[in-house]
Parts: sequence; C-alpha cells; structure tokens
Amino acid sequence: MPYSGDWVGVESLERFFEVFAETWESLDITEVTQFVGAAGVATSLRMQATARATKRGVNTRVSQFVTLRGDRIQDFTILYLDPIAVADAVCV
Repeated sequence: MPYSGDWVGVESLERFFEVFAETWESLDITEVTQFVGAAGVATSLRMQATARATKRGVNTRVSQFVTLRGDRIQDFTILYLDPIAVADAVCV
C-alpha cells in the first residue's frame, strides 16, 4: 500500500492525503454508518474506487476508527475488509 504505516503530525497527515489523492483516480463512498462513543467515532462504509496508475477498480468495505483526546484526533485507523483487492488495484 502506498500509504500504509504511521502518519504523525499535521504535516504528515497532509502528506497522507496527498498520497491518497495521487493513488485514486475516482472514489465513491456509500453505505456510511457511524458509531459515536465516549472515546471517538467508528465508521463503516463501502468504498468503490479506481486506481490512478493501473485503472483497476476495487469495491470493498472499510472501517475507520477515530480516537479523540479532548478536541484533537489522537489516532485514526483505517481497515479494509479486502486489503488484497486494494493492493492488487494500486500495484503496477
């Protein structure tokens, strides 16, 4: 994955979004459900996207977990239900 690993700090997060945008040519998010708790927010969604480099598509469910500390994001974790399909779509 071109954007795996830890992205720490504001500049790093900005770079993550640049790499994410460079990776995907199109992105459609549907079936969004959010679960709000005391420590943050969990989101379940369906991602349908086309990779910019390969023109291959992927259709998978995604879970996102945002942990908050006060009014700041402490952690943001993204999990793909089918990471192999995502990797196959983006790898040249």
